[in-house]
Amino acid sequence: MFYLIFILLILCFFIVASALGHEYGHWAAAKICGWKTHGLLIKWYGAAYKVEVNKNNPEDIWKIALGGLVASTILFTAGLWLSLISPMFMMLAYINFFIILTNIIPWKGLDGYYLWQRITARFRRPNEIRS
Repeated sequence: MFYLIFILLILCFFIVASALGHEYGHWAAAKICGWKTHGLLIKWYGAAYKVEVNKNNPEDIWKIALGGLVASTILFTAGLWLSLISPMFMMLAYINFFIILTNIIPWKGLDGYYLWQRITARFRRPNEIRS
């Protein structure tokens, strides 16, 4: 029974640490791009980092979206490497793998939406013809 409680506590710790690591990846990318940040918003189903859109470079939002995915990828890789020491860390790798999978979906509000907008921007027609 103690072993099961220990595993559940470790699982909860890895879930919270992975979500916070992902959001702080967004924070770091926002700071690098020079955007103002307004804090972390934690909800029961996840978290979000509030940033103020930079008026000079609003198209840099894809870089901030990529920051969270990079942080989750780093945690995923760390989980794989640490699982060589203890198999318990494989949970960290699984959690971050699923965070990456759900965030690359091109759905409004997820990181994949902003990355998809950046990828398809060069294939869209301009609204007006410039001379």
